[in-house]
Amino acid sequence: MSEISGHYDVAIVGAGLSGLSIATNLQSPGLNVCLLESRSRVGGRILGEAYNNQIFDLGPAWFWSGQPLIAKLASDLDLQTFQQYSSGDMLYQDASGQQVVRRTLSMMEGAMRIDGGMSALSDGLLERLRVTVGLNCRVNEICRVNELDNGKAGYSIRFMQHQQTAESNNNSGYGQQTQQSLEATVVVLAMPPRLIASNINTNELLNTTQLEAMRSIPTWMAGHAKVIAVYDKPFWRDENLSGDAVSHCGPLVQIHDASPFGTQQGALFGFVGIPAAARRNAGEVLLE
Repeated sequence: MSEISGHYDVAIVGAGLSGLSIATNLQSPGLNVCLLESRSRVGGRILGEAYNNQIFDLGPAWFWSGQPLIAKLASDLDLQTFQQYSSGDMLYQDASGQQVVRRTLSMMEGAMRIDGGMSALSDGLLERLRVTVGLNCRVNEICRVNELDNGKAGYSIRFMQHQQTAESNNNSGYGQQTQQSLEATVVVLAMPPRLIASNINTNELLNTTQLEAMRSIPTWMAGHAKVIAVYDKPFWRDENLSGDAVSHCGPLVQIHDASPFGTQQGALFGFVGIPAAARRNAGEVLLE
């Protein structure tokens, strides 16, 4: 397990799309940059799952014309984009389970997707990074330091570095853990505010009012869950169905076409209409 220590001009905490983008932009001026991520992968809530040699988005799946920076990033990374399938009728199911409306209406017309899934964005940025990247590094404390080794004021960052093993992976746990620290002139927290306030001891760098406000900021779609069903082909298209569906019966309350680009394989994904707390005990019943 390699140690990450010493002094950096900038330390970025969180290797989601924001953290990766910041690190990419800062490497051009020649700064000494470190990127710390608590997970064993980059991407944050962007997560692609491989199945039958295709990648399916378990996190965000689309971008829109009002998000030109994502389109530019995909272009810069030489990624293929394509329009979300939206041709045909949408299905509607009432609370009793009856399909009462079927009409030509697309909820997703104009949405764009990326061949290879949204994780191609985070993976592409990672491939181009020339900064120090520490995975399995969970930051737990940040404090102000009046004089660093370089004579400037800055910050000391303490983090727990985990070494995953085959056994710990199988048990969804961690292997060896060591407390590490580094120093940085500037610290960037590229994380949801509520996680910063709840998981990192900022040693009065943030006051009580600020911390309480940060804890109250909801993370967009943090409590949502998706289910993806994969088929030999997108059979609904042969029936002039777009793959869009809305249900007041559930358990999936909104469904969309998730078929990969340029293949015959079909897929549908749906948002689960059951609160996170209830899902924890639903398990196999929910899947059934």
